[in-house]
Amino acid sequence: MPAVKAPTLVLTRTRLALALVVGIAVASRMPPAPIRAQTVDRYQRTLQPWIEQLLERERRPGLAIAVVEGNRVVYAHGFGVKRLGKDDPITTRSLFHMASITKTFVATSLMQLVEKGSVDLDAPVVRYLPYFRLADERYRTITVRQMVTHSSGMPDVDDYEWDKPQHDDGSLERYVRGLSDRTLLFAPGEKFSARNMAFEILGDVIAKVSGQSFDDYVQDHILTPLRMTDSTLLVRRADAQLLTWGHELDANGRRSRARSSRTTGCTRRARTFTPTRWTWRAGRSPT
Repeated sequence: MPAVKAPTLVLTRTRLALALVVGIAVASRMPPAPIRAQTVDRYQRTLQPWIEQLLERERRPGLAIAVVEGNRVVYAHGFGVKRLGKDDPITTRSLFHMASITKTFVATSLMQLVEKGSVDLDAPVVRYLPYFRLADERYRTITVRQMVTHSSGMPDVDDYEWDKPQHDDGSLERYVRGLSDRTLLFAPGEKFSARNMAFEILGDVIAKVSGQSFDDYVQDHILTPLRMTDSTLLVRRADAQLLTWGHELDANGRRSRARSSRTTGCTRRARTFTPTRWTWRAGRSPT
């Protein structure tokens, strides 16, 4: 295939989404048929060949994309396969491990509660989780805002417990209670430093304030309203036929299958970050 110049179609009002796009309800969000046909043809001629070359060059097994223009999905397509060695193509319904994009769900859920007046961003976290404590007295001053903006000074996770799944509703609170021997890396608000642990704690804030598990809150207040019917925060609830496999390059630079989304355990129920929380969305991120 001759080289294809990278397209310059993704402008201010057009977003090419490889990972974070509102779940497709394609039929109801597509523009009129003549316009849709012209737009699809444009992306098929320009964007699609470029992505195919990109996958080959970067040795990626596959991905699924959606292009949004004017708040409408105008093009969606799956590329490659779900699993190397198997002739099972990725489609726009394929489900992927979403990793740190779950932080967006934490922040969105949190801001929904802020808008309702249920959470004050500048309140200390201990107002909502009185059992949250560290071996560092400065923890008492950490605010919700500092946690969501990665300026709390929290340390990061040492053990992601890949193979120790906990599915009960109380597991997230147990995690928060288990942090009492940790110390801060710097004074709250002093600087920015991304930390997964803070978003674990915020997941529990959302659960306690809303009265629902974090998983159920996201399902009821984000996924269901957006009609993301295939999406879920719990891999056990996902349609196994839609799940993709993770892959990595071996020491020789060859693609190899890393782990199956069907067998990898998610850890504490309502965990919210990468890589412990296996979160799945319809056709929106690369394998």
